[in-house]
Amino acid sequence: MKKKIANLPTNYFGLIKASLQLYRASFDRTIILSFLFTLFIFIPNILAIITGTPLFIFTSFTVQQLWFLMVQLIGTALYVAILWRMHCVLRGIHELMTDDLKMGVEKVLYIIASIVVATLILFGVFLLVIGIHHWLQYNQFNLMSHPILLSVLFIWLGIIVLYICSLFIFFAPLIVTENYGVFTSLKRSASLVWNHWGRVITTQITPWVVYVLIMTLFRYLFKLDILMYGIYAIGFTFVHILVVTLLLPWLAALSLMQLKDLELRNK
Repeated sequence: MKKKIANLPTNYFGLIKASLQLYRASFDRTIILSFLFTLFIFIPNILAIITGTPLFIFTSFTVQQLWFLMVQLIGTALYVAILWRMHCVLRGIHELMTDDLKMGVEKVLYIIASIVVATLILFGVFLLVIGIHHWLQYNQFNLMSHPILLSVLFIWLGIIVLYICSLFIFFAPLIVTENYGVFTSLKRSASLVWNHWGRVITTQITPWVVYVLIMTLFRYLFKLDILMYGIYAIGFTFVHILVVTLLLPWLAALSLMQLKDLELRNK
């Protein structure tokens, strides 16, 4: 039996409420996956605290790249498992955690391939900007001598990048819940967000704003070191793991609920 979370489509506050309801309904399973995700991400910090040595400063570039690749693969698989668990809660499907992890492993390469494609699109935008800059220089127009125009161009570039990022923000839940491929998920995400990018950005940024506010509060109340590398504070690392563990499932829930909201708006 499908679980009724909220009446969609709805406004910003309705989406926040619906995401928190889904978060609570799937908390017992997703919190374990979220903790594993966060613990894995913070392994370098934990080891640095134990050994008293900032590991990545003294390791080779190859080791750092291999670790980054492992983080991408395992972290993505765990996040996919969280998305799938929440989707199962919405659909009233009862599966084991091993099924969630299996789904994560099956979809991880599709997710990473989509990230690569989206990154290439952004890279194309930067190449276009560089091309325009060289063209202006070729025609003896120096942007550096026009600071106001340069500032306007940088602002517009930032808006364009933010817009493109928002277009592809739902490719992961589409791959997980709708079984889309790499290009179809990016295309579908862009078509859903196209006329709602402002709504999408303001909604999806909410967990990140909460994260920054919480960490800032802890920093000033308890005088915790907020550096991830350098001086390793046990207190900060513990708080960081706790906060990320609690907020990651909310990020996934908000993504799923707004995706459903946009699908209904675009019918």
